[in-house]
Amino acid sequence: MSGVLRLIGGGLIALVCAYAGVLVKKRYKLREKFYADLRDYFLFFERELTFKKTPLPEINRKYLAQSSGELSAYLDPERTGRGAKSEPLFLKKEERAQVEEALNGLGKSAYLEQVAYVKRWQAEFKDKADKCQAENKKYGGMYFKLCVLLGIALLILLA
Repeated sequence: MSGVLRLIGGGLIALVCAYAGVLVKKRYKLREKFYADLRDYFLFFERELTFKKTPLPEINRKYLAQSSGELSAYLDPERTGRGAKSEPLFLKKEERAQVEEALNGLGKSAYLEQVAYVKRWQAEFKDKADKCQAENKKYGGMYFKLCVLLGIALLILLA
């Protein structure tokens, strides 16, 4: 009876470790998707601002109508039913401040300065999206596999 309980306990610990790996992998994937969406948002913003001369609230409305995901939930908290602005927990504190700074500067300067501002942040978020994509490929799968192997090792030790 004791051996069966140890096997069940080891199996549960292995499942918990595997789930922790899934959460870490999901965090890397969410960061990659968020920055890719942010890059696309600034590209969309630049296109609407330069070619169509669309006002800022209309740009946001158009973007939110065609997109979904964490960035959309961040830009429009009422859509998710959360009410208040949701903080993306998968971002570091400095990254959240950087995103907030970039979004707060939209619509606060003259046309030519605004275009330069949007292009600067677009390049910044393109670099960040590429970096997050590389990190997701490099670390996301690795941490998942590492957690699964840790779970299996603990299962063997306990069983």
